[in-house]
Amino acid sequence: MKKIKLRKISEIEMVVLLQDWILGNSNAELISIALRRHCRKFVKELQDIPLSEELQKVKKQNVVSKLSEKKDKQMKRTPLRKIGKIGKVNLEANRQLKKLFTNQDYCEIQLEGCLKTWPLQFCHRHKRAWYKGNVELLADRNQVVIGCQNCHEKIEFSKELTEEIFKKLRKQVD
Repeated sequence: MKKIKLRKISEIEMVVLLQDWILGNSNAELISIALRRHCRKFVKELQDIPLSEELQKVKKQNVVSKLSEKKDKQMKRTPLRKIGKIGKVNLEANRQLKKLFTNQDYCEIQLEGCLKTWPLQFCHRHKRAWYKGNVELLADRNQVVIGCQNCHEKIEFSKELTEEIFKKLRKQVD
């Protein structure tokens, strides 16, 4: 940002700057200089001065033109993609798991840094891709433990730790 040499601005220049600001034709740096140099009292007095009819018309035109520009620049939304076969299987498995674990409100894993009760998630023995859309396996109690976010994060990328936790909490499944 350029450093602008501050100078005193006359009251007439101040009025012109503020009218430009009201109309939306302002230079932000000049306005900030003017506002820093003059007290708020002067700005309040200036707000009380009614705009001339010409200035009111110009202000309305600027507002209307800015609104039409915004409509032209609005982001086009793309339609949401449909849920695929695997996505539907995951949703169904999640429904079944919620019914299966309705009364469980604590982390089963209990590693260092455990949050105990918040936020709880379903931690699968394998990555979801391993189940290849099999709802029965995804929703099997032996394939899932409940874990807080920290514990889930720790076992997510460590196959050995995941197997150790599942051996301790669930029976071995081949």
